Amino acid sequence: MLVQVKHWNAYKVPHNEVHQLIGLMVNARADAATLVTSSEFTNAAIEAATRNGLAQLIDGAELRTMLGSPLKRPAIDAPLVRLRFIRSDDSFPTVDGLAA
Repeated sequence: MLVQVKHWNAYKVPHNEVHQLIGLMVNARADAATLVTSSEFTNAAIEAATRNGLAQLIDGAELRTMLGSPLKRPAIDAPLVRLRFIRSDDSFPTVDGLAA
């Protein structure tokens, strides 16, 4: 599964971001892809994702609902993990988790 996150406050995420993620999904032979934004998606982006059902979209409103209120979230004692995208020798993207 591939997940791409966009933190755009001033703009809606356009359809070309969805198309790029679907292309990456096909090239990486992933079985699913999700595009998450703190903002919103354009109508064209929503249509691109729903046209063939390959990409799931999560907009800012849905993300905030999923995360819940900051006052209601339980404290997490797990260490912060940053994900860094790297390319392997065969040109397929892989993810390397680095402890902070």
